[in-house]
Amino acid sequence: MFLQKKNATGYEQIQVFVESKGNHLIAQDQWKEDFLLQIKERGIPQKTFADDTEYHVWGFPFFNQQNRVKEMSEAFAELTE
Repeated sequence: MFLQKKNATGYEQIQVFVESKGNHLIAQDQWKEDFLLQIKERGIPQKTFADDTEYHVWGFPFFNQQNRVKEMSEAFAELTE
C-alpha cells in the first residue's frame, strides 16, 4: 500500500507492506511477521525522488479478521499520526 501525507516541506511518502494471514498459518509464519515489523526501523529506501520528498517503508503485523484486528488498528493509528 502507498500513502502520501502532506507536511511542512512537501509530502511524506510511505510504502506499507501488509499481509493477511489465516489462523492456521500465523504461528508457522511468525518469522515473516517478525521481518515485516523490522522494516520500519531497519528499512532504508534507496531511491531519491526528483521533488525531494521524504520516503519511508513500514511493515505491519499480520492482518487476521478474527484475532489480530487490534494490532492492525494500532499500526494504522501510528501511521496516520
